[in-house]
Order: sequence, then C-alpha cells, then structure tokens
Amino acid sequence: MSARLGIIGGYLGSGKTTLINALLAAGTLGRTAVLVNDFGEISIDASLVASQTEDTVELTNGCICCQITDDLSRVMRAFSDRDDVDQVLVEVSGVGDPTVLGAWRRFPGFSPGPIIVCADATNLRRLLSDRFVSDLVERQIGGADIVLVTKSDRASAADIAWTRQASLRLAPNAEILDDIPPDFPVRLRGTEDRPMAGTVPRSSASAPDAGGIHSSRTVDGLDAVDPAEILAILSHNRALLARAKGFIRDTHGCWHEVHLASGHAESRPLPRSCAPPDMALGTIVLIAAGDDAQRTVDTVASALAAVR
Repeated sequence: MSARLGIIGGYLGSGKTTLINALLAAGTLGRTAVLVNDFGEISIDASLVASQTEDTVELTNGCICCQITDDLSRVMRAFSDRDDVDQVLVEVSGVGDPTVLGAWRRFPGFSPGPIIVCADATNLRRLLSDRFVSDLVERQIGGADIVLVTKSDRASAADIAWTRQASLRLAPNAEILDDIPPDFPVRLRGTEDRPMAGTVPRSSASAPDAGGIHSSRTVDGLDAVDPAEILAILSHNRALLARAKGFIRDTHGCWHEVHLASGHAESRPLPRSCAPPDMALGTIVLIAAGDDAQRTVDTVASALAAVR
C-alpha cells in the first residue's frame, strides 16, 4: 500500500509552520509522517513524544515528525519504502517551488496527495507587486491544489477578498480555503481520488533562481538579551527583511521564540512543555530579497549582535 504524498508550500512567513503545528496538535492525522525543514520551529508537546532521535520524533498519536537533511532524495526514498505510514506531508522552503518536489508524488511507493500553498492575506498584494519575488510567489500559488488563505485575523476584509481572488486567478482549479478548517485532516485524506489541480511546473531552464535573489545570515550568541530590544531592531528593518526567525534567551535564562513575518515582529516565551531548542545560546536567522539583500542582512546582524 502506497502512502499519499502531500506538499506544503508558500512564501517566507506565510504560515506553513502554523499549519504544521495545528495538524500535529489536532491528533487526527493518523499514521502520518511530516517532513520539516527545521525542528526548532515545530512546537511539540513533550507529553506527546513517544521516542526521539537526532532527526526524528515519533508521537503517541501516530505521527512521525522528521527533519529534512541535506540529502532529501535519501529521506524521500526511505519513506517510500515504509509500510507504517499512510500519509507523508513535506514542507517546502519558503523560497522553493512546491511543484518541483511534487514530482515525487508519482514515485513508486507514493500516491499523489495535494500541493497545499499558504497565501498570507496581509502580505500577498505586496509580494505580487515586488519585482524580485513576484514570479516565485505566482509559481508557488499557481501550482497549488489547495490554497490556504492565512492570517485572516490580522487582515482586513478587503485584503482577504483580494487574496482569494488573486489565488483563484493564479490557480483557477484549486480549492481556496480560509485559514485551517476543522476538517482539514479529513480533506487531506480525501484528495487521493481527485485529479491534481496544480498547473504544470515550468522547466528549470525557464524558472528564475529564487535562491539567487535571497540572502541569509545567522546571528549566534544571543544570550541574556532583552526581547524588546531584539524586536525593536527587527521592527525597524521590517520593510527590508523578508523573514527573521529564531530563539533568544533573556536575562532570566528563559527562552523566547522570535519571528518577523509580513512586516510583523513578535516574540513569545517558549512553553516549558515544548522541546527546548538544541542550542547553548540564542540564534536568529535573517533573510532578505533584492539587489541589496546581503547588505541588509549584514547590517541587521551587526545591530542584533551589539545587543547585550
């Protein structure tokens, strides 16, 4: 019996991790493997962990959460051979094209599941007018079988309606959903007999190199810092950064999760019930796009490193 392979995509900060966390917390996915880019972003309640290795967490509700290593092909082939999972969901990088990974849905051992793309209602209008990333975002949404309109709690009714219309224009055969409906796990299981709606991906020769227009920088050693100072720096540079994410430790020794997405910076204390980050000191990853992307991340990194 083959496992259904679904793909979760969307631009940086669009809500992919929120979706994955919600699916894991719901406990209704059954025997599902969720392949993620970074364990650090996934909130796993310690009471749900049945066993754990360096790159795999098995939960008591039947889910398996696995971190994608550099050798994606090896990970995918390994799960195509397993008979203890009914469904595999793979998170695509925020600068990746989900239709490229979608080719694995026809690989022996897998059956086609949906390509799910998160569309941020607070930010999609800006992204589609950005000369550096608009083509990538169009390809991401255009390849979707399901478009999930996210962050409707922060968006205006006009922006939500605009996002739905733009998504429908880019993916006319896709199902457009607002946020995460309660029956979403059931919808995932029910797509196996439905024709895939995503558009045919462009050839690698015609698709632009999304990685080439993005630059990233990792800032380490953020220990005994004031979260408010970190957020102030990120907020000041919100128009220049595409994404920032990581963990910091405050002056009381408590860990905080830090995010900048869609121009909104926030932090929250890391719940004690969640697996702590596997690091001695705090770390934040900065990502920017455009001609000055490298200069942007270097400048912001210097400002963050100066916080003590």
